[in-house]
Amino acid sequence: YSNPAFINIKYEDLIEDFDLELFHKIYTFLGFPGRSIPSLLAISYSKSIFSGTLGKNTHIRSGKSNQWKNYFTEDHKLMFNELFGESILTDLGYESSKNW
Repeated sequence: YSNPAFINIKYEDLIEDFDLELFHKIYTFLGFPGRSIPSLLAISYSKSIFSGTLGKNTHIRSGKSNQWKNYFTEDHKLMFNELFGESILTDLGYESSKNW
């Protein structure tokens, strides 16, 4: 996560980026010329969950973060920890303890 060749973006931050500041940061990081950024931001807004223009979409349930908490059973949690390690959610800042 400290490699300068990458930018780390959380989904939860993107779905609340109403001012498109994070989107602007992404496009700048990717090296898009400044003159193209307003068009890219307009496209980003029109395709965002918060634009209200997407209508029914099978890929998007609600646009709310942390939905997994409503669906994960104890078996899911055990499998997740087995696959990714018990500290991944705390390391990434999604949880404050391993007892999620």
